[in-house]
Amino acid sequence: MVSYKKYVGLEIVMGRRLYHVLLTTLLGVSLITTSCASMTKTYFDNRVSDEEYIFVAQNTEEAGAFLEKYPQAEVIVDRSSKLAVDFRMSKSLVTSTTQNWEGIRLRVFIDPKTNQPAETFLQCDKTFMKERIIQYLEQYAKTQSCP
Repeated sequence: MVSYKKYVGLEIVMGRRLYHVLLTTLLGVSLITTSCASMTKTYFDNRVSDEEYIFVAQNTEEAGAFLEKYPQAEVIVDRSSKLAVDFRMSKSLVTSTTQNWEGIRLRVFIDPKTNQPAETFLQCDKTFMKERIIQYLEQYAKTQSCP
């Protein structure tokens, strides 16, 4: 550890202004390095393909029921924040004039450490359900409306 006397000595040799610029720069670099080191990884690239994640998600009971009702569903792997596979049937697409998505979506979260399903939820328009997903899915298939 550098003593205070050495800092004062540097200040005298370098001049006060240059010393403060150097000290401020070192503190700034230290803060940036520390804050970047603590950032969490939000993009999951563990060399597992989208097709493999889709296969894992399709083998859940909920996804099987969803695909039975909607075999033409759009399937998307989302690696942006929490690794997930979406199965989606849209009633209307979001456009520049309509900002609300309508339809039904099943989201299967994948644990990136084990590459196995972790949890699921069903979204029907703006409503989210974590329990009795298959029951809600069957109701939606019959009525085409959210509970």
